Amino acid sequence: MGTPDRDSSPDLPVIGSLVQHESDSLDHAATEAGTSSTYMIPEMVYLDIPSAAEGSASSFTEFLRGGRVENHLGKTPPVHPTEIRTSISPFSAVELNTTSALANYATEALESGSGTGAFPLLSLVSALLVLRTRGSHVHVRGGDVSDRILQTVDQTRETTVAHLPPRILQTVDQSRWFLEGLSKLQLTTTHPKLAHSSGVFAFPNRRHHENNFFCFVSVEKPRPMGEPPQFTVYQVEPRFPRRRPDHSPGDFLDLLRRSLKSAHMSSEGAQFEGGVPHVFVILGASGDLARKKIYPTLWWLFRDNLLPRPIAFYGFARTAMSIGELLAHCRPYMKLKPGEERQLTEFSKLNHYITGMYDTRRDFELLNHAINGRAGGLKANRIFYLALPPSVFEQVTVHIRESCMAEKGWTRIIIEKPFGHDADSSKKLSKHLALLFKEEQIYRIDHYLGKEMVQNLMTLRFGNRIFSPSWNRECVASVLISFKEPFGTEGRGGYFDQFGIIRDVMQNHLLQILSLVAMEKPASVNPDDIRNEKVKVLRCIAPIVLEDSVLGQYIGDVNGEGDAKLGYLDDPTVPKDSTTPTFALSVLNISSERWDGVPFILRCGKALNERKAEIRIQYNDVPGDIFNGQPKRNELVIRVQPGEAVYVKLMTKTPGMTFDMEETELDLTYGSRYKDVKMPDAYERLLLDVVCGSQMHFVRSDELSEAWRIFTPLLHQIEADKVKPIPYVYGSRGPKEADELCSKNDFKYYGSYKWVKPGK
Repeated sequence: MGTPDRDSSPDLPVIGSLVQHESDSLDHAATEAGTSSTYMIPEMVYLDIPSAAEGSASSFTEFLRGGRVENHLGKTPPVHPTEIRTSISPFSAVELNTTSALANYATEALESGSGTGAFPLLSLVSALLVLRTRGSHVHVRGGDVSDRILQTVDQTRETTVAHLPPRILQTVDQSRWFLEGLSKLQLTTTHPKLAHSSGVFAFPNRRHHENNFFCFVSVEKPRPMGEPPQFTVYQVEPRFPRRRPDHSPGDFLDLLRRSLKSAHMSSEGAQFEGGVPHVFVILGASGDLARKKIYPTLWWLFRDNLLPRPIAFYGFARTAMSIGELLAHCRPYMKLKPGEERQLTEFSKLNHYITGMYDTRRDFELLNHAINGRAGGLKANRIFYLALPPSVFEQVTVHIRESCMAEKGWTRIIIEKPFGHDADSSKKLSKHLALLFKEEQIYRIDHYLGKEMVQNLMTLRFGNRIFSPSWNRECVASVLISFKEPFGTEGRGGYFDQFGIIRDVMQNHLLQILSLVAMEKPASVNPDDIRNEKVKVLRCIAPIVLEDSVLGQYIGDVNGEGDAKLGYLDDPTVPKDSTTPTFALSVLNISSERWDGVPFILRCGKALNERKAEIRIQYNDVPGDIFNGQPKRNELVIRVQPGEAVYVKLMTKTPGMTFDMEETELDLTYGSRYKDVKMPDAYERLLLDVVCGSQMHFVRSDELSEAWRIFTPLLHQIEADKVKPIPYVYGSRGPKEADELCSKNDFKYYGSYKWVKPGK
């Protein structure tokens, strides 16, 4: 059972044991510590010293030298007694729950043999545990851990933190979340002139997607205060439960970068590591999209250390302004938190602004000159975000191709919808782009593909046996995909009137969701395998006809307040005779073996009764009903926004003496289940995808072609016949004709049950 001492007789008395700490004990410890965000690990290993060993430091040292450590783990290398740090405490381990970023670095340091033995790892741990501790026992728990540790790290920078590599120094300096994973920290010293740290540090290995975990057991020799620590580190491989660890906020970094980096971009020479410079150019930097979404997203990614370094940001627009003025306009949308001012200053220094015209090649040459003029500019990877109206796409992309392409790195182009106005204009744009760039360089962004629950669709479908067998026409009666907004155009109707609700929402957001719900299982999670299946299902959908659609336009509510009193035509930017729909419902039929006969209903609108985006899969009625018609249809509902959730609506017996039935749900509400997990914004996910070279959540040219094929005939008929939309009152459910068409297509709306978001 025990492992003999390296150079002592196996008959020496046992003075300690290497044992495992069970997971429920850790959970209890974390609960007592009062942490709100804890990175829990299944088990720990620590050195158990019997309380009988208490005494002076010298007598305890002699005690250790005269015995051996018993090994209960099976595979641990022998531990020499003199290498165990002396302590008069009966329990002298440090319990540390940490983040995978620290874990990955530690694992790489050990595996690569960098530094002197385990010095990089233990230097980092030394900084966090603050070896310069006075007294016999120090307990730091819960909420005050970050401030206490950071304060002490600052005080000991020369003696401790100076040993850290620049990459880690930057993390310690800039990232508060770096310490939020600490559950309980116990520091012990044995003498005012000695500083000791003994600990057990458990880290997920960088291959943790395979559920492999490793523990590192460290012991430190006594040392005078101020001298570098001397550690001996042993690696053990206990058998842990096969489950992923919970993630604390910010638990991404290198692991996330690796998981997002596409393995199929080698033809483009994708590279992320090694300090390759990156340049991010925002064309249309003075516009609403840049101000409200792009710059705030870049700031969040920079703040969380998710962007490669070095990096620079260039804004380009026709408006004459300084970079300071531009960032000042963006700041209200950046959600700046206390303590982030220094990072924001660093972010601001990396930003530049150039005034130029989109149709002037000379201005793009000046942009290229500015990029090349900075350190590493010639070899920098370049990303161009076209936050521009479609009317200037062709000119701008030609100038990028002729004047601004990366000379040694890669170039990627992000294009915002609308991708054309109809099938012909979209085909023309796609052909134009294909002459300038490869398909793998083009990222057509649909921000709905970056939303958590949309990305979760594949996992729900293909990762759960409970759903797959019923995901077909034998069990499903109809599918309703909804997008509802409780506000109107409110002064922006001039822009909206050019496109209407079908082009703005249905032809892109809702159809993309439909393709994920209805597609067959892809061969792999390779982006092209997924997009191939999406294209296949779109090809099975016939063009929509007007008879299968309902169009509406909101009017003011005479009893409403504020904007609710105003209709669409009351917007001063909208033509008074406009027939542009602000509400649309269309029924699509998929001619495939899986879905033949199942109506897919797409519904979207402005100025409705609530804000909601969801997928509602309604199942067939129960055959052979024995409850006299009481049962209502089961539904699987995937709530995209607000309040991400997945719930199954079902029938259950009403509690009590009667045998009545009522509707209820099995509920997975993310806000309750994942209280401490920050959901990234959709643009955060997608921009990081672009940097990492993953096109999984972007629209391919053939997907776009099929989408326009489905909707163009309907759009042309609406415009040619000047189809008058049905009026509906601001704040209502929409035209009653829409509910009637749903009912006609086997979707039953009962109105007797409403899901309520659970309280925290």
